[in-house]
Amino acid sequence: MKTSRAWIIYTVVRLLAFAVPFVLVMLLLPTVQWNWLIAVVIASIIGFAVSLLFLRSERLAIGGAIMQQREGRVAGADAEAEDALLDEHAHEEPDAVAESDEPATGSVPENDPDVEIEHDTDTDTDAPETTEAADLDKTDDPDTQAK
Repeated sequence: MKTSRAWIIYTVVRLLAFAVPFVLVMLLLPTVQWNWLIAVVIASIIGFAVSLLFLRSERLAIGGAIMQQREGRVAGADAEAEDALLDEHAHEEPDAVAESDEPATGSVPENDPDVEIEHDTDTDTDAPETTEAADLDKTDDPDTQAK
């Protein structure tokens, strides 16, 4: 099925599946105070059910066309940018590329998640440890300090 035909069929049937029940409920319940709200709820449920049960092939055709269009656009733009970058680096001297793109030997960037940095886990046992209990004992109230 052609994509434009699927769009037209899907749109027209969805509009009719909502409009017809909406108008029928509005005509059948003219004296009810919130008849428009009841009509919207009923028409939405019927429109959703019709779409789910009878318009599967149109939904799949439209979804496939959108997916192909997005993949073509993303792949084309990405491939062009990659080619331009490769062409740019192909004209540079090899020494200049090595100096500008790679960090010096032995240096480790601080925020590199792939590099593990060893930390000294030994703690000095002579140093006093502060605890939350010790911090709670110290108060700013002079009356409680005197006692």
